[in-house]
Amino acid sequence: KNMNATLAIFEKRLENAGNAWDYVLNNVQRFAEDVITRIQQPNQDAPVAAPDEVSVTDEVMYKDMPETIQDILGAFFVTKMADLGRTLASYHLLMTDVNGLSGFTNEALSLHYQRSVYAGLKGDVRETIDLLKRSLPELTEEATGLAEAVIAMEETIHAKLKRIFDHKIEADKIRIHGDFTLMQIAQTDDRFVIQNFDGDPERSYSQRRLRRSPAKDIANLMRSISYACGEVFEDLAPGLRDETADHLEDWLRTANRYLSAEFLTAYRKATDGTRLLPEDENDLEVLIDSFRIEKALQELRYDLNYRTGQAIVPLRGVLELLEA
Repeated sequence: KNMNATLAIFEKRLENAGNAWDYVLNNVQRFAEDVITRIQQPNQDAPVAAPDEVSVTDEVMYKDMPETIQDILGAFFVTKMADLGRTLASYHLLMTDVNGLSGFTNEALSLHYQRSVYAGLKGDVRETIDLLKRSLPELTEEATGLAEAVIAMEETIHAKLKRIFDHKIEADKIRIHGDFTLMQIAQTDDRFVIQNFDGDPERSYSQRRLRRSPAKDIANLMRSISYACGEVFEDLAPGLRDETADHLEDWLRTANRYLSAEFLTAYRKATDGTRLLPEDENDLEVLIDSFRIEKALQELRYDLNYRTGQAIVPLRGVLELLEA
């Protein structure tokens, strides 16, 4: 029987390319340091409280942001997040235009697919909770409190995830990147370039070939932005008074939401008129929430297994998603 198989992938070598992770992390660090300065110096023009938060599925462009957020984040940085949204949109549109190749034709989402997504997520929750319980003795006091809060919210996690098969969602599934994080994106002087198309390392090769909702790539990137914000907070918070640290956390959460909303808005504008995402706002929110929780649980398992001291970052991330 004839069978096609990929033996190797060749990618163009990019001269002097950094990656999007370093770019975002450095800009978030700058943002956080500026916020701390404004909080600690009352004569600065930033209020202590962060501006009202937005939903990541809200359509937000730079001009719609509160003036203080615009000032601290900076127009160029926010514009680059929109560029990243358009870059992912171009990749997904390319995946919908691969004619005649087996395994690349668009398929409509179905209740069967949506239930299978939940079945996988249910297993992820169980695996993560079990690992958390075993890892409690290795965590710091603060991380232990967060871990116990996540364990206590196991049923809340399932309640949020079950929404994904409440009814059939009108959208398509395609061949996606599967491991779309800031680390998988090279940055040249004028553009972002997506790299490393081998998919999610936690899945078998046959699973990586399956078509999935493009919302998964979007959610993975949002979690990557969130992780960068969380890492900056954990780096700076120990040197701050508790009240200042609390305010900084609020500002970083707000910045994360605006950056993610900017990325998603640009993606949606570039894919308008397609079935890559559902038109219904509630359905879109359910997909993105479900896949963000999936990615946050994956981050948590990785950190618990390989760098326990950093597990506090995804622990905060999981709790933030459950509180939304």
